[in-house]
Amino acid sequence: MARVGRLCVTGILAALAWWSATPAVWAQNRPHLTRLRNRLTVITKEVHSSNVVAVSVFVRGGASAEPAHVPGLANFTHHMLLRGTTHRTAEQIKAPIEAIGGTLQARADYDYSMTFLLCSADALRTGLTVMSDVIRHPRFDPAEVEKQREQILSAFARLDEEPGWVLQREMANLLYASGPYSRAVPGTPESVKRITREQLVSFHRQQYTPENLIVVVVGNIDRAAAEESVERAFGDMPFSGRPPTTPQPSTWRPLGGYGTNVAVRSRPTDLAHLLIGFPIGAVTREEYPAILVMDSLLSGGMGSRLMREVRERQGLSYNPGTYYAEYCGPSYLAAYIQTEPVRLVFGLNGPYHTPEMMLNRVKDALLEQFDWVRQHPVTEAELQRARRYTIGTFIYDHQRTVNQARYLGWFELSGLGYQYDEELPKAIEKVTKEDILALARKYFNHYAIALIVPGSNSERR
Repeated sequence: MARVGRLCVTGILAALAWWSATPAVWAQNRPHLTRLRNRLTVITKEVHSSNVVAVSVFVRGGASAEPAHVPGLANFTHHMLLRGTTHRTAEQIKAPIEAIGGTLQARADYDYSMTFLLCSADALRTGLTVMSDVIRHPRFDPAEVEKQREQILSAFARLDEEPGWVLQREMANLLYASGPYSRAVPGTPESVKRITREQLVSFHRQQYTPENLIVVVVGNIDRAAAEESVERAFGDMPFSGRPPTTPQPSTWRPLGGYGTNVAVRSRPTDLAHLLIGFPIGAVTREEYPAILVMDSLLSGGMGSRLMREVRERQGLSYNPGTYYAEYCGPSYLAAYIQTEPVRLVFGLNGPYHTPEMMLNRVKDALLEQFDWVRQHPVTEAELQRARRYTIGTFIYDHQRTVNQARYLGWFELSGLGYQYDEELPKAIEKVTKEDILALARKYFNHYAIALIVPGSNSERR
């Protein structure tokens, strides 16, 4: 799950104050899990602060469940859900959702695919009826398959112009030797062109079973009534008898020494973009809180190490940062920065301004911060600031009903358990300086680098 965007200090402080002052409210809104007779998982949470209800249906597996020789199959399949069912056309799916003022969307990821519904509380049953139909009975009309294929293919050209996408794809290729995390969720233009209707139908039949579904309902609901509505919508799905899908394994690519793997691509852009990725372990209860705090320590707000050292003291970039690519399997923590590739700097021997010098300076500035936390315990004040920032972003994000549903579903399918949504802030509070130092020494020894530099479109490694 992508980390919440950087937040304003006022919002974080308000969230912290709310959480500290109202633990009873958090406790009384505890989620509840039940399983239907067909093994479908249902998680409900009553939140009566507004009349909104969010429903997220997670399908275990996502791109991790597709055959290695058919990359993009999960993404293609999931986007076909909204293009018509055996009972409804695409317009007949859209119309009743719009009539209730709702939103229905679908997206695929590495470890899951998700269909999302947002509506008012009194429209929940109508929304679930449509939602159940699109998940259970997609038609895969040949004409609609071709329309979706063209839409995916046209998106590749746009994605290739986005530095963030290009860098993340390069980083995945550098870090992972094999497995689903080494591939792009949308696949490739070549693989998408080869996907057949029969493969889409087969993948849907294999993966969209009740054992693989997690239905999360959060909002202005009565728990029993919401569970009854889910039972009505999904309870007659036939039990397949197969165990829930587990992600296919992804393996690391060996990284010799203190970082050796480098990929460089040139693009017609004014700025250089740099991404440094450190492989870390899968999401676990033991390490997850410390990784989140480490992320905040490095780039959470103006008091973080990258903002203080790289932006303020050295003036190398306006907004350096980090992100945590958290997966059910091997994950990574990455630092990113964009900067001027050429800058005139006056020294004892006169001005120098080559791109290589500037990029090396930026790279070294980022690595210095990772190396520092690998060799030194952080101060108590720095740790406290990072813990509070991490909790603040988490609580702030929970002010939106849709995000509460997303967290509950992700924690359950990742193996952390849906209860972890309540337990995580307390676990973050317990992270120590020793935890941070041990984490850095364990994971910040090897890295890979992906670069985009100004120039014509090209690629080199």
